[in-house]
Amino acid sequence: MVSQARLVSSTLIKKNWMTDEVVRLTFSDPHIPTLAVPGQFVFLRPSPLNYPLLRRPYSLFDVDEEKGVFDLLVKVVGVGSRILSQRSEREMVDLIGPLGNGFSLSDNSGQRELLTWSDSKHLIVAGGMGIAPMHFLARRLKERGEEVVVLFGAVSRNEVLCSSEFQELGALFVVSTEDGSLGKMGKVSSLIPEYLSRDKRIQIYACGPRGLLKEVVELSRREGLLCQVSMEERMACGLGACRSCVCKVGTESQFEYKRVCRDGPVFRGEELIVEKG
Repeated sequence: MVSQARLVSSTLIKKNWMTDEVVRLTFSDPHIPTLAVPGQFVFLRPSPLNYPLLRRPYSLFDVDEEKGVFDLLVKVVGVGSRILSQRSEREMVDLIGPLGNGFSLSDNSGQRELLTWSDSKHLIVAGGMGIAPMHFLARRLKERGEEVVVLFGAVSRNEVLCSSEFQELGALFVVSTEDGSLGKMGKVSSLIPEYLSRDKRIQIYACGPRGLLKEVVELSRREGLLCQVSMEERMACGLGACRSCVCKVGTESQFEYKRVCRDGPVFRGEELIVEKG
């Protein structure tokens, strides 16, 4: 879906710290909740001043059209995210959105449809902050009566996010941690084979570290599964003009560069070349 982006000033109405480093910000806005689709993002100015200079991209974690609100997950990792996390409730935040192409509800080629199989299972695979665009997606899937399984990977139990939020939607939320402090010990990709049942068609949606995305894409190709991947790249303009956030699409011998902000951030797994970062 092509974005219908607008430059708006949204009101920060609520802050909820989910961990010591991750805060959920809720904004009031009459436009973005009605225009957005899962997988899209907003490009916001962290401060009312011109520092830092560049805007920051954040995936839409959730939207509520009736209430006219949307949510972002922000992890404090640098100056911009720290300033944003310190903004006060009732402050206005300057942003552009919704931007990008989100998760597809149907195949534009007309050859096949996605998200419409009554006997399918929808497998969401996320690592770390890759969980950010997935709650909005899970909500839309559950509203259609679909079966949703969320596989989430973190380094330790202290970094596990949003389990109750997904469970409230009716999704199965399964955790793996690298240190074994919660759920299965190991990488989240090790959980996938257990859910590749033969009696159901599987659709996979993934977001997270490059290594995880590479594994998911390769597995989907081997198994012939439908797969959509939400890519993350550093962005300067957010509108596709500067071409600083490109990724490879095609084959290793014949590929082209696509802009994550404009052509993505969601790409089909079968067309994406994921280079381990």
